[in-house]
Amino acid sequence: MILKAAGLGALVTFIVVQALFVLGSLFWTLKVCATGLPGVGAVSLWDQFLVWLLDVETYGADMVFWSVPFAACSGVLCAACIVWLKKRLQAA
Repeated sequence: MILKAAGLGALVTFIVVQALFVLGSLFWTLKVCATGLPGVGAVSLWDQFLVWLLDVETYGADMVFWSVPFAACSGVLCAACIVWLKKRLQAA
């Protein structure tokens, strides 16, 4: 159970960070399109989104690398607390 919680903690953190990257890329794509910068209309919206996503993923990889181990540790801590509480409540 504890290893499963560690894996789930790391997985959930990774998914949330990826959602943050996608939303950030969407924000920057729409912001650049709304400003009407020269040359923006020459590229499709999808292509602009992919360029921003690549940029955000590249510089955000460091954040993912350092946050996932802490998330796994917090998952282990939560699972250990749950196991301890279950044993304590069953003994009472």
